[in-house]
Amino acid sequence: MRQLTRLPAYVVVSVILYNLLACDRGTSVPRVQADPPGSIARFWGLATIVAAGTIGTPHRIGRPQTASYGNTSAPVFPCEAQFRAAVFVKSNAAIDNRKLLWFSMFPTCGFGLKPEWKAHSAEQLWFLRIEGPWLRPVGNPGATFVELFQPFEAVGTDSESMRRTVSRYLLNPAAIAETEQQFIQRFYELFQLSCEIAGEQWSLQVLGDLQRSSSPKLRGEICRFLSGSDQCRVSDCPPLSFPPGALAYGGGRDQDASKSGNLLESSEESVKAHLKSGQTKEEQELLERLSCHFDAVIRQRARKLLRKYFPESQPAPCISCR
Repeated sequence: MRQLTRLPAYVVVSVILYNLLACDRGTSVPRVQADPPGSIARFWGLATIVAAGTIGTPHRIGRPQTASYGNTSAPVFPCEAQFRAAVFVKSNAAIDNRKLLWFSMFPTCGFGLKPEWKAHSAEQLWFLRIEGPWLRPVGNPGATFVELFQPFEAVGTDSESMRRTVSRYLLNPAAIAETEQQFIQRFYELFQLSCEIAGEQWSLQVLGDLQRSSSPKLRGEICRFLSGSDQCRVSDCPPLSFPPGALAYGGGRDQDASKSGNLLESSEESVKAHLKSGQTKEEQELLERLSCHFDAVIRQRARKLLRKYFPESQPAPCISCR
């Protein structure tokens, strides 16, 4: 029988260290790239994978890195966790054995801008991409998700049904926020995200359903929001004080002064000029918006032009502003 040769201890240690280093080189943590601030509406376009799901217990990996934001720099901590997808909304790329990697602003691997912040929902809607062996959020540092306070249940499995289901969740206060006030504070960006995912006309249809069953406070917010696109008169909205940022979508704007521009946009000459320049989609969206204008003349002109140049258009029913 052949005898086994015992290797010296330093040789065994060297082999173990070499293997550990080789494994570390194969799965090295990528460099953090600070994401510029912006609305969550851009998440849909940036993500190659959108899924409702949860993550396991997070833990630190690799060394802290430095993220720069303009003239400011701050340490960030690479963290990973197992990602458990319940429903795929966009793409079903193979994510088997891929863990979620993100850069936290805190050594505890928390999300958000404050160390005490944490997800309160049992499930989240995640916007992800694939990078090497990991799933990555579309924004850094931190994870990119929207909390879901109701289990995500898709009506159908086709792409359109999935996207429309997401829209209904985003514009449902009970599904997307813990309180109505939290929903109101995020309403503008949630509606923008819904438009990116399911289209403006579908989102307006969902918004109309919400408006009919919402509280007076939320109805006032919807009215002020629609006044930004002249679908409601500001004077028709409930006498509530404008919230911070309301001027961005109509508050305090002289709507009557903008009617001349809307009249021009709803003229056949304007439509022909835009179609000739190749702005077909933009022109259809504009006319669909003007078809619910608070001014009866503009509204009728836009509807007539839609029937003539875009007979396939199915604009959402106009939302009552009173």
